[in-house]
Amino acid sequence: MFVILNRLRGMWSWFRPIFALGIAFVVWLMCGSMYALGITFVLAWLGVVSGWGDWMCIATDHTATKPNPYVEGDNNGIQWLAEKIIGSSVNWLWHCRICLLIRGIYRAAFLIPLVFWFGWSAVGAFLFLTPMFWLASELGYYTAKLWNFRFMSGGWEHQEIWYGVAIAIALKILSLGV
Repeated sequence: MFVILNRLRGMWSWFRPIFALGIAFVVWLMCGSMYALGITFVLAWLGVVSGWGDWMCIATDHTATKPNPYVEGDNNGIQWLAEKIIGSSVNWLWHCRICLLIRGIYRAAFLIPLVFWFGWSAVGAFLFLTPMFWLASELGYYTAKLWNFRFMSGGWEHQEIWYGVAIAIALKILSLGV
C-alpha cells in the first residue's frame, strides 16, 4: 500500500496529506488511539510538506551539477548542518547524501511520539527509517539503470517506490511493540 501511496505523493503534491493520513490510519488501526492518529498525521504531513530539492537529484542522478545550496528554497537547517559535517565544496555528492540522511530524521519524526503507545519498537522503527531516506535514493539510482516503465522512468521515481517499501517495513517494526 505505501509503495503506491508514496509514488502518488511524489507524482502529485496535493496527495501529501492523503499519504500522511494513510500512515496515521495504519497507526490508529494498530493502537486504537485517536491521539496517536492525530499526532502521526500532523508529524507525517510536516515531514513530507516540503520538497526534497537538489539533494535528491544528486543522489538519484550522479551526473547532476552543483547548484548554490543556500538559494534553493527552505531547507529547515539541513543544509547548514550538512555543511558542518561535509562541506559542499569538499564533496558535493556526499554533502547531498548527508542532507538526505538529516532529511530522513525529519521524515521519520512521526515515529518518536509513538513510544507512548508502542514502546521501544517505535525507536527501532525510527532508527530503521531514518537512513532509508538516503538509501532509497541510492537504490533508486541503481534500479533505474535496470528497469523503467511508464510511471517509473528515472531514479527519482524508483526512490519513491523504495521509500514506500521502507515505510511499510517501519510500520511492521512498529507493530511488534503492540
